[in-house]
Amino acid sequence: MRKFKITLILLFSVAILTFSQEEPTLYYETPIFKPGINFEYLLRKIETEDNETSSLKTYIISLQADSEINERITLNFWIGGIFSIYDNMIFRRIPFSLKLTKDSGTIYGFVAGGGFDVKITEYEDINFSFFGKINYCFGINKEWDIPGLIVTGKANGKSNWGRVYLGPKVTYSVSESINPYGGIVFDYLFGKFNMEETISTLEATEGKKFHAKTLFGILIGSLIKLSDSIEMSGGIIIYPAGENINIFGGLKYSF
Repeated sequence: MRKFKITLILLFSVAILTFSQEEPTLYYETPIFKPGINFEYLLRKIETEDNETSSLKTYIISLQADSEINERITLNFWIGGIFSIYDNMIFRRIPFSLKLTKDSGTIYGFVAGGGFDVKITEYEDINFSFFGKINYCFGINKEWDIPGLIVTGKANGKSNWGRVYLGPKVTYSVSESINPYGGIVFDYLFGKFNMEETISTLEATEGKKFHAKTLFGILIGSLIKLSDSIEMSGGIIIYPAGENINIFGGLKYSF
């Protein structure tokens, strides 16, 4: 019995030593990191809370970072500067009414945002995915002089606005380097413009909320691989109403 126990202990010890010498096989794929630069032009018809129509035109330049978490999910983050122009924005609830036009309604600011792209399924050279993005723009305070007054008059304005857009996307692989895509986009833009007027000792403030008049658009674009590490992308969102368009493009570098 004692010899049997000793034999079992020896066999167990040999098994442990043999197993411990085998190195386990690990499968780990590091996320792909893609920094880049983006350019964007946006023109949207907007409607204020008192049912007045005006327009918002913006130019955006931003630094973006994409991270491919796995084969299906990609996350995006960006930050940059923005140049916004308000046309036909009228403020009537202050002592002297003010109207911003394309010559006077320029506001500078900053933009930050993030997004995602999730691959749903694929069939041969066609890929089906769902994407979403959100932008938020922080305006810098701007001051205007009010002419034609006996006393000193000034106005200070600042606008913040956000944009959420998402929808399904279909990508077709023409080749390893050319991948055009298209989709339908739900696109909601909202914001607020605060205007403060000071005339001598008189002060008044008006806040005007606004939102985009159109909510849906058609997305058309393409991704072009210039090399193993450099990608160029560009596209356009076309809206059913006139004077509404979004044009964008950028370059990315893959690590």
